[in-house]
Amino acid sequence: MSSKPDIQRPPLSAERIVATALDVIDAEGLDQLSIRRLGDALGVQGMAVYRHVRGKEDILDGVRRLLVEEFGDRLSAAGPFTDWRTHLRAFGTCYRDVGRAHPFAFGLLATHAVTAWSHGRDVAAAALAALLDAGFDEDTAIGAERTVIRYAIGFTLIDGANAADSSAPVEPPADIAATHPSIGRLVQTLSPIEGSEALFHLGLDLILDGLASRL
Repeated sequence: MSSKPDIQRPPLSAERIVATALDVIDAEGLDQLSIRRLGDALGVQGMAVYRHVRGKEDILDGVRRLLVEEFGDRLSAAGPFTDWRTHLRAFGTCYRDVGRAHPFAFGLLATHAVTAWSHGRDVAAAALAALLDAGFDEDTAIGAERTVIRYAIGFTLIDGANAADSSAPVEPPADIAATHPSIGRLVQTLSPIEGSEALFHLGLDLILDGLASRL
């Protein structure tokens, strides 16, 4: 009687290691990623990982590359763009969408910025070209792109932090509500985060309006 053949796992490779690392981060958080945990997820001894990657930072760099590639795919699907404004709006929105899909990993794009921009150089160059073609000088175009990225990162990371808090409405202290009603209303908008989407697009519009005024 013949026994059933063992189920063969895909061969270990740098690409599979990095993709699994992102899965672990998405499911358990960045702090839970270790070479040992990664080996468990891959079904191998942790030390086997080192035959394909130099170390944990090499893996995190690969995760950054995957996030930027997803950003490029989302932006490509959102196009084609009719002008610089729609291009830059989609640039910021798609970047934020990556953060919402991978909230635990997204903070990696805020570190090692040179690496992140290098991975996304083609996407970044296309957005810069749209701004330059519209008549922006190079310094303003570069600053605009960096500002939108920083805005999307900061906004998304704050959303992630707020999501861990109670979604109960925030009530301002009675003295503030009585003496500064507009501040009281502002405090009430801080939670829950359901209004976050509208606030993100309002802020993005303010950035775009400011850029338009420079033309």
